[in-house]
Amino acid sequence: MLERSQIAEAFFRKYAPNNYEALSAGTEPVGNLNPLAIEAMKEVGKDISKQRPRIITEDMIRQSNARLNMGCIQRESCPTLFIHNVSDWSSRIY
Repeated sequence: MLERSQIAEAFFRKYAPNNYEALSAGTEPVGNLNPLAIEAMKEVGKDISKQRPRIITEDMIRQSNARLNMGCIQRESCPTLFIHNVSDWSSRIY
């Protein structure tokens, strides 16, 4: 995996207004970021080496104003399938 949500979080932090906050999490996060993802982001001036994959919680979903699904690999454990107001970006991410 190339940590799509970690990369998206970094770009969101770069381009969103200062009063916006990004948080990425997954249903089955890996222990460490892929070194290729870290290197790729360094090439565009973003350091994601300190970011850590997190597991998504119901509190994260409840407390967020916007939710983007970047593709649930484990559909049976995908919480975004059961809540409203989720933008599905899984077909937009390559």
